[in-house]
Amino acid sequence: MTLDILIYLNKLKTRSQDQNIQVWDRSRKKWVAFTPEEMVRQLFVIYLVEVKGISMGRIAIEKVIKLEKRTKRCDILIYDAHQQPEMIIECKSPEVVLNDDVISQVVRYNQTIGAKQLGIVNGIEYIIFEKDKNAKMLIHCGYSH
Repeated sequence: MTLDILIYLNKLKTRSQDQNIQVWDRSRKKWVAFTPEEMVRQLFVIYLVEVKGISMGRIAIEKVIKLEKRTKRCDILIYDAHQQPEMIIECKSPEVVLNDDVISQVVRYNQTIGAKQLGIVNGIEYIIFEKDKNAKMLIHCGYSH
């Protein structure tokens, strides 16, 4: 489905540091490199907080996970009111097509996390998956409305 979070670009706080552009990460409370993927990550956090009303205290950015003896980082992890993983979101730059490879990545990450919902977003489109009672993954786009 379409979700144009690029409309929030004017809400990003950026600066130039040593000839590099950085963006303020409101979750990690630090300046980070302004890449296309980071832009989508920060814009989606703005969407979650300002449109969906999710508290920053429930959002983790680049959460470190162990996956088959390797250390990985999931882009956004949303916790429920009991601090249990509720949703994992993989962010891609706007040029990246949301395809089976991207879906597979977030599914692999969720094997460690065990969130109820999975999402992929590129700033223009998004797909949300939700586990049903039998732990199968179903496409579910309820998070956007």
